[in-house]
Formats: sequence, structure tokens, C-alpha cells
Amino acid sequence: EYIHVGGDECPKVRWAKCPKCQARIKALGLKSDKNHTAEERLQSFIINHAEKFLNGHGRQIIGWDEILEGGLAPNATVMSWRGVAGGIEAAKQKHDVIMTPNTYLYFDYYQTKDIANEPEAIGGYVPVETVYNYEPMPADLTPEEQKYIIGVQANLWTEYIPTYSQVEYMELPRMAALSEIQWTMPEKKNYEGFLKRLPQLVDIYDVYKYNYAKHVFDVNAVFTPNPKDGTLDVTLSTIDNSPIYYTLDGTEPSAASQLYTETLKLKQNCTFKAITVRPAGNSRVVTEEIAFNKASMKPVTMLQPVNKQYEFKGAPTLVDGLKGNGNYKTGRWIAFYKNDMEAVI
Repeated sequence: EYIHVGGDECPKVRWAKCPKCQARIKALGLKSDKNHTAEERLQSFIINHAEKFLNGHGRQIIGWDEILEGGLAPNATVMSWRGVAGGIEAAKQKHDVIMTPNTYLYFDYYQTKDIANEPEAIGGYVPVETVYNYEPMPADLTPEEQKYIIGVQANLWTEYIPTYSQVEYMELPRMAALSEIQWTMPEKKNYEGFLKRLPQLVDIYDVYKYNYAKHVFDVNAVFTPNPKDGTLDVTLSTIDNSPIYYTLDGTEPSAASQLYTETLKLKQNCTFKAITVRPAGNSRVVTEEIAFNKASMKPVTMLQPVNKQYEFKGAPTLVDGLKGNGNYKTGRWIAFYKNDMEAVI
């Protein structure tokens, strides 16, 4: 029924300098206005031309949300990948929408902050919890407009994926979370309940020898700067409340190490490592280098605004004792755009 025509990532700056594009714009009488450039109008003409041809052969078109630029083809279905704004706009125009925002449903993104020990990926950060917590029905839409949201889709682009085994690793168990956001009503979703049921699904993965990711079974470590006490507070948990053991001197943790029972309050440099111990096998070791200095855990006042796209946990990130890594999406960085970085600590 459907044919995907793409329509994405087409820089109009090239068209603005292309003699053939400009000649076609002139021949078609396309004009820029406050909403669209003449080049965007040209793309709309092309998409409309493709739609008419395919409709005439009994097919419907799907295009990425860039096909909104220049005006939508009359019967087009939109895949919203650059966040959710495109999907919202298309639904308001009474067009069917498939929500596939890269911030929630791109499975070629890393699924852990520990990227040094992961297969190389394109970037980003989309763990299982992020996938599960996505709600595809935007609150900005009325119930009538929400009817145009016909489903969700996750994308796994394979520029960095050389084997099918790695495809499995990037998809599972994130695909299980995808399934539930598709068929479960928001009021019935529960991430903790999902995690409790996940081991039953993992048993099936094992039967079929799938190469699935095991990050959800690792220790979940949350690091929170505490300016009042001058400490970095560390909270540890697992999906099944298995015992957690940790070390602060860089040695490998085991069941003989210190048992975690309450929030840790760190005040000095250390190499933190933690592991959960299970009869079926221990988790991977979680490791963090904690570095204190005179600014650590001190209150921070920003004199210049942090860019919203790169804000994450905000100014305290600068003094939390944690090092940034090669992937800003993990929230270890904040960034400034078109203004200086200026702060008082």
C-alpha cells in the first residue's frame, strides 16, 4: 500500500545556487513567502509529482517530516523523526503520522553511558528506559487530532553495524519496550513492571541464542551533587533488588566487597566500582572516576544561558566531579550556542 519517498536531509542552500533548480523555480512561478522559501516550494512540487504518480498506481506515499517544508502533498503520511514537532504539525493538518523521533526511537544510538566498552555507534543515547517512557500521543493535540497518529516506528541505521549479531544487540531488548509503547495505554504503562516481566522474555532470547544487550541488568548508579553537604551522593539500584557490592579504591568488586545498603556520600577522589551478584551470573562492573577540586559540589550561577538542547542537568554538571565522555547525549556536558560560557562558582 505504501511507498516511502524519503524527502529528508536535502539542503536547500545547494538548490539556491543551482542554475537548473532556479530555472525550474522560475518556470513554475514559485515564490518565497513568510512561511516557505522558493526552494522549499520546489521540493513540495517534486513530492506532489511523486504522489500523483504513485496514487495513480494504487499506492500511498510516506515521507520524512521535511516534506512539510513547502507544503504537504494532499494524501501524504508523515514520519516524524526530528523530534515530535513535525508529527504534531502534520496531525493538525489531518494527515496520518508515524512517530519515530530520534531522541526516543533511534536504535542505532548508544544504549549506555559507558560507550568506551560498547561497539562503535553513530552517537546519541537511547537506553531502554527512554524508549519505554516515550508517549507517542502528544498532549498538544486534541483527541480528534490524535486519531491521525497511527503508530510508532524505531529505526536502526546500519552504517556502524557490520554484522547481524550486532543488529540483535542494538534491537534487543529495546524492541520489547517499543512494542509496549505501541499497544499499551499510557495509564497502564509501568517501567518497573516491564523490568519485572523482562526476564521471561530474556529466557526466550537465550533459547534462540539472540545476542541481546544486558545493560538493564547492570547496577544503575545515580550521581547527585550535594552542595549543602559538599558531597557527591551515589544511589545504586538493580531491576530485581539483587545485592550490590562496591569498592572505592579501583579494585574489582565481588561478593567479598562492601555491601551497598544506603546512599554513599563521597568527599574525595576515588575510583568507584560496583557489581550486582546473582546466582545466574554477575552483572558487568560499573566504573566511575571521581575527581574533586576546590569547585566541586559548590553552587553555580550561570551568567549566560545554557542552550536548552544541551542543558540536561544544568549548571551543577560543571562541578559534579564526573568527567565528560565522547558522547554529549549522555548528559555529561552542557553547551552554549551563540553566547559565551560565563558562570560564578
